[in-house]
Amino acid sequence: MKRVLLYLLIGAILFGASAGASWWWQQHRRSGETPASAATPDHNAAASPAADADSREASGESAASERVAVRLPQSHQVEAAVQLMTTLEKRREELRRQEELLNTRQKNLELLYNDIRAERAALDALRKQISEEMRILEEQARKLDEKRQDLLRQKEEVAERVKDFEGSMRLFEENERKNLETLAERVSNMAPESAAKLFEHMANTGNMDTAVKLFSLVRESRAAKILEQMPPDLATQIIERFKNLKRSTPTPRPAAKS
Repeated sequence: MKRVLLYLLIGAILFGASAGASWWWQQHRRSGETPASAATPDHNAAASPAADADSREASGESAASERVAVRLPQSHQVEAAVQLMTTLEKRREELRRQEELLNTRQKNLELLYNDIRAERAALDALRKQISEEMRILEEQARKLDEKRQDLLRQKEEVAERVKDFEGSMRLFEENERKNLETLAERVSNMAPESAAKLFEHMANTGNMDTAVKLFSLVRESRAAKILEQMPPDLATQIIERFKNLKRSTPTPRPAAKS
């Protein structure tokens, strides 16, 4: 818009300068022709009426020529001014179209910028969400690793306890076996009736497994005699359990003594 106003101002200045020059040129021409017109009546004062008529006719033709001379420059100036105005109008229209194109382009760029800014904001929000989820996952992974370490420690502790328990069981079994071997030697030296009553008492007090283990360590020569002194049902139970014990953990009997 500023360019259009500038072009209009320049055109107006040029038009004014051209009109002023034309006006000055016309005034200068008139001032040159005035002395010649004034001298003609003085020189021809004594001329005949016909000469006066010729002079008036010539003066009229000169005035007509002057009017034509005056009009012609004004017509050219008007035409030039019209052409200038037409050119300026075309230029103004072109500038207006360019301005519209620039405005449209600016609006499109603003829309594109807004879209990019919105997408960037969405990407920033997504990046923050991913970062938060990653932080949560890392925290969960850390807790899981701590739990895994705790489970490994507990497993090691349990394994150590099982190992200690197995050692204690082996020690207990060794001690129990030694005690049972000592007791079996005593039972073997007891009278069959007394030994049978001992086994019956152990069975009645809930120590049937210990009674079977003890019976497995008694010398075979004494075991048969002890069974003969037991009640039949107790003897049958001891024999059945003794067979099962022998199949699962065969235990060598001590050598028979004479």
